[in-house]
Amino acid sequence: MRVFIDIGDYRKKREETLVNLAQKLAHTVRKTGKRIELEPMNAYERRILHCALEGDRFVNTYSFGDEPNRRIVVTLKENDKKNI
Repeated sequence: MRVFIDIGDYRKKREETLVNLAQKLAHTVRKTGKRIELEPMNAYERRILHCALEGDRFVNTYSFGDEPNRRIVVTLKENDKKNI
């Protein structure tokens, strides 16, 4: 059995923060054409970022590393690298 404690809507606020971060990172990657590697995150937070950017036409995300140091990388999609 799992028990989740959510004080002051922490999870909702954290999710909103991560979605905003994902959008800012996607904009930066589109603008610069350079990949961005984030700090290690837990699986829940990585999933939020992947989901936030899965429909983006210009960037891809992937995770690498081993737990607990698994991190996300945001990159420009291959077809858009030619247009920079």
